[in-house]
This record gives sequence, C-alpha cells and structure tokens, in this order.
Amino acid sequence: MGKIHLKCIKQADAHYTLQGFYDADAATREKVSADFGAPAFDSVAALIEAVDVVDIVTPTTTHFELAKQAIQAGKHVFVEKPLTNTPDEAKALLELSQARGVKIQVGHVERFNPALLALGDMELAPMFIEAHRLATFNPRGTDVSVVLDLMIHDLDILLSMVDSPVKVVNASGVAVVSDTPDIANARIEFANGCVANLTASRISNRGTKHIHIDMPSIANTNAIQMELQTFADSITQDQRPLVSGEDGYQALKLAYDIMAEIDRRSADL
Repeated sequence: MGKIHLKCIKQADAHYTLQGFYDADAATREKVSADFGAPAFDSVAALIEAVDVVDIVTPTTTHFELAKQAIQAGKHVFVEKPLTNTPDEAKALLELSQARGVKIQVGHVERFNPALLALGDMELAPMFIEAHRLATFNPRGTDVSVVLDLMIHDLDILLSMVDSPVKVVNASGVAVVSDTPDIANARIEFANGCVANLTASRISNRGTKHIHIDMPSIANTNAIQMELQTFADSITQDQRPLVSGEDGYQALKLAYDIMAEIDRRSADL
C-alpha cells in the first residue's frame, strides 16, 4: 500500500511535491528509493520535520503514535483506514488536531469508488441497505478483526448516507483462520427507521453473479489518487476533508460497537 501511495503522490504533482518516505526496514528503504526515485529518510522524525503533510500507510496498531507525532509537529495528516486501533485513540487525535489547527483525512477509499461517485448529488433517503464485502484470504490485515479490516469501509459509507443516529446494533462473527473474527454480520437500526444488514468475510471465494438494477455512467478514476488530491485541496482551501477525522472516528466507534456485540454473543454460547 505504501508503494501505491508513493506512486499516486508522484502523479498528483499539481497538488503535492514528494519530499520522500520512511520505512522501518532498511533494505526496503533502499529498494523503494531506487524504484521510485524518491529520497528515503532514516527516521520518522526527520521525515516529519521536512514536510507539510504526512501520509501514514502502516499497520493499524501504529497509526496513533505516528499521527500524534506528526500532529504535534503541526503537520496535516492523511492516515489509512481505520483511523486508529481504538475509538479512544481516535478521539485523542481529533482533539489534538483541533488544538494544533491541522487537518486529518482518513483513507476510506470506497468514498471515491466510481460507482458511489456516479450517484452524484442524488437526494437519497435509504430505509434499507444490504451490503456484502467478500474477499479471498490475505494475511495482510489479519492483525485486526474483519470488522476493522473490511466492514469498516461499508460502515463509513453507511454513516455518510444515513442522516440519523444509530439506535440498535446486533452482530455476530467467528474466527476461522486467524485470532480475530474473519466473518462478521451486523444488523444496524437507525433512529429514523432505516435498517442496514452488513456482511464481511475475508475467507470467501469471489463470485461473478450480481443483480442488475441500474448502471449509471461511471468515470474511470484512481480512487487513492483522488482521495489524496482532495485532501490537498482541503488544506489549500481550508475546507473540511471529504473523509474527515470525525468521520473516521464515527466509523471506528460503530465498528467497536459491532465487535463488542460479537464478543457478547460468543460469551453466551
């Protein structure tokens, strides 16, 4: 993912000037520097000191400390999803960013999915939402529950589409090949009556069948490059990032409510 972000930052040269990158592995730093023609810093602190914006593409458990270090230095922060490992960490980052006057954008890249963008300015008021995010197994991301790894994409989209507080969360999940749930289902009820049924699995075989209802015109876009460009625009134009730190916090908080319900159900078995 870090290499993808480096490529997209270089391509977004109207928005960013790439100053360099840091990786904890020296051999990786040397190879990536040669492959991308980008300077490699020998420490996180040196990188943060040299830039205006820090892009964090690291394991979830490291997000908080890295983002905290950057924000304390007065740097804007783009951080891959989920924002942090816990809601408390996310809340702390939000408070710190407000105190330091810097912006946070979270890499909920599905907000930039061409199919979602094709909805444009349609005034939607959904009352029932069904979402299935099914992926084949990949060891990357298994340090966290499938709720934080995959379902959180749909939680963010859900919260952005339904303008109502969450009222009830029912969920179940099971660990199959890792130490945390690999399959999860959540039924979420909102105060306005909307009901969402979400399923996420990272041990599924991909299928090709689908239900065709409508197919609006969909532009060919690079979602990661687009999210990075919109973050640059939010900084230069002093606007709220499209996927703000608050959005990331709310998605993470709902994810933790779902995981708590999964744990409760498992304990009752």
